[in-house]
Amino acid sequence: MTKTQIILVISLTALAVGSVFFLLSPPLQNEAGVKHEVIQEPAQGVGIEKKPIEANTFDKGEGMENYKVVDCYYKSQTPVVIIKKDDIVVNNVTGVPFVVCISAGEKRTGGYNLSLNDISINRDNFQIFIDLFLKVPAKGEMVTQAFTYPSIGVEINEVLDVGEWEVIVTIEQKNGEPLLLRKSFTFSN
Repeated sequence: MTKTQIILVISLTALAVGSVFFLLSPPLQNEAGVKHEVIQEPAQGVGIEKKPIEANTFDKGEGMENYKVVDCYYKSQTPVVIIKKDDIVVNNVTGVPFVVCISAGEKRTGGYNLSLNDISINRDNFQIFIDLFLKVPAKGEMVTQAFTYPSIGVEINEVLDVGEWEVIVTIEQKNGEPLLLRKSFTFSN
């Protein structure tokens, strides 16, 4: 065998071995669904629905007008909804404004981002509906190689009726199962 043929055989062998390791290695990102990433119990007071979102039918009432999207970083391994009043986590809200902070949970890389699709209120059922979209990084997209916690805050300036309220958050994502989160709180003036 010539020197060139030996180099060619070694190169092809290395390429074949490398391909096998590449195919057997676990993926760097889980683009399946957030639902499948939920391996721990959610934070106290937050419910995560296990059944398909289509199985839930809600009367979302009317669109809410008195709100704005704000920064609200919350580090949580699992998807969570919290209520903040004056930057303090609360379950009893007195007056407005207050912030509904939503975290999509821990992600293995950067490139994830939550955005608001819609917000509505059903005053008869004491429910606020927040529909979000979780952008996931595209295959091959350059992202930071660190754990991230995509979060978003919605400041509510709508005066609510006194009573027990529920925030229902839907997080949709491309090529993944939607996630439904629920959080109850008490509102008073």
